[in-house]
Amino acid sequence: MPSINSPIYDRGHSGAEYRQAMGRYIRGFRIAGRMTQTEVANAVGVGKATISAIELGRLALPPERYLQFAEALGVDAVEFVKEALQNSNPWAFAVLFKDNPKAEFRKINNRINSRSAEA
Repeated sequence: MPSINSPIYDRGHSGAEYRQAMGRYIRGFRIAGRMTQTEVANAVGVGKATISAIELGRLALPPERYLQFAEALGVDAVEFVKEALQNSNPWAFAVLFKDNPKAEFRKINNRINSRSAEA
């Protein structure tokens, strides 16, 4: 399962890759909990197609459902939200949870700039 201690943005991911990483995180907990996509969908109050799209990274995880996802998957809500924030807004994550946010900002921005230069 992905870990809060291995920042996804350190590997230079794009927005789509952030969504895919969060999808893998959710899928990992779903499978570990021996739940089907339908069971998670019912617990969260969305359709099975929504769970599939989130797990594949085609759809972003709706923030208003973070708590419902954490509860459905049996994940600590704070850790779940940290993972979601790290994947969706690494700058806010750095301000809230890193010892040296300015250094983290430089690292994030350098990765984005290097990706832009490659494109």
